[in-house]
Parts: sequence; C-alpha cells; structure tokens
Amino acid sequence: MPDKNLQITLATLPDAAAIRDTLEQARAWMASLGENHWPVPFQPEWIESKVSAGEFWVVRLDGQIAGEFRLIHYDPDFWGEDDGDCLYFHTFSIRREFAGLKLGSQVLDWLKGYAVSLGKRYIRLDTPAENPILNVYYKKAGFSGVTQMSLRGIEWTLYQFELGAKA
Repeated sequence: MPDKNLQITLATLPDAAAIRDTLEQARAWMASLGENHWPVPFQPEWIESKVSAGEFWVVRLDGQIAGEFRLIHYDPDFWGEDDGDCLYFHTFSIRREFAGLKLGSQVLDWLKGYAVSLGKRYIRLDTPAENPILNVYYKKAGFSGVTQMSLRGIEWTLYQFELGAKA
C-alpha cells in the first residue's frame, strides 16, 4: 500500500538542483559498490533540458524530494522502433537517507497505473547486465528480461513489464 505521504509529480525547473544532487549521490554510492554505469557527472544543462521536456518526475516523501526518475515515450538507442505502446523508465534513484522504505516498489506500482492510464501495453527499462542487485530487483518486481545488448561500452539487460492488451 502506498505511503499516504508519498507524492509523485512532474518535475519543474526549481527541482533541477535537487534532481542533480540525488543523481550525483546515487552515482557516487554505486561507484563505491564497483558499479560504473553512470561514469560521468550529470550536467545541470542536461537535467534542465530533460525537466523542460517533461521527462523528469520527482518522488516526495513528507514534502522532501526522496528520489527521481525519467519517463520517455520512445527509446530507439536501447529498444529500436516501437508502435507507441511502451513507456520507458530511466535514471531512477532514491536518496540514501530514504533507502529501506520500499519507495522503489511504490514508484513501480504508481508507474504501472500511470502507464495504463496512458494506454500503454509495456513498461520498459534497461539496467547493467553485471549489476546483480538491480537485475534481481526488477525480476522480483515482475519485469521479464527481453535481451542483452552493448551500448557505450556497457552490457545492458533490457526488461519489460506487460500491462495487458492495448486499449
């Protein structure tokens, strides 16, 4: 059951600095674990452009930004062309001080409902193939591995969650 104090909203430009801070915190934490799939710092201009494009969403708990993610409607770099029935989930992170609160599963539950409301049939994501924690996490969340591919020198596993027939 979602936390009643959890809010997921489309990010606005005033959220950009907190988004960057959250991403940089996650990048540093993953690097400390030997994961390097976000090898370069996130640039403020990139974040601001994605916020302006309506891609970034923020996860607030009790009014504080606890995490963020991006949603896009096509992802040809990883997935090639599709017929518009997919929603792509990217750049997801939860701030370390909110770890252990099961916010990830609450975000995924929200995402499933949101994707259905858009008439999507699939939610798709990618994660480094060599990251056992994330691969197990998304499998337990009901995502199915579709394929593996190499991009930007990293091996990725592509996952999707089937929501049902397109309306």
